[in-house]
Amino acid sequence: MNSITPIPSTARPQAAHSAPIAAGSATPTDVAGTSRVLRNTYALLSMTLLFSAAIAAASVAFQLPAPGILLTLGGYFGLLFAVYKFKNSGWALPAVFALTGFMGYSLGPVLAKSLALPGGARLDLQPVHESAEPVRFRQLG
Repeated sequence: MNSITPIPSTARPQAAHSAPIAAGSATPTDVAGTSRVLRNTYALLSMTLLFSAAIAAASVAFQLPAPGILLTLGGYFGLLFAVYKFKNSGWALPAVFALTGFMGYSLGPVLAKSLALPGGARLDLQPVHESAEPVRFRQLG
C-alpha cells in the first residue's frame, strides 16, 4: 500500500443512508427541548453555586474550624465518587449538593482568615503582568 491509500480498519464505513445535515434544519420541538435542557442546566449550576456560597457564609459566621487536609481530601474525593456512582439515579442531585456544600464549608475558614486581615474585606489582587514582579495586594478606595 502507498501512503495515500487508507488502512481498511481506519477507513470510515459507508453509511446505509446518508442524509444531508443543513444548518437551521432543526424542528421547533428540538429547539425548545434544547433550550429547556440548557435552562435547567444553568438553573442547577446557579443553585449549587448559591448553596455553596450560603454554606461558606454560614461557616464564616459561625467561625467553624478548618476540616484538615485528610478530611478535606477524603470528603472531596468521596463525594466526587458518589456523584459519579449515582450519576444515573435520583441520588445524584443530593450528592452534587453535598459536594458543593462541602466545598463551601471548606472555603469558609479561608474566607474568615482573609477577612480577619487588616482591610481584608477590601483586598484586591493587583493584575499580574508578564514581568517577574511578585503579586502585590492593594486596597480599594
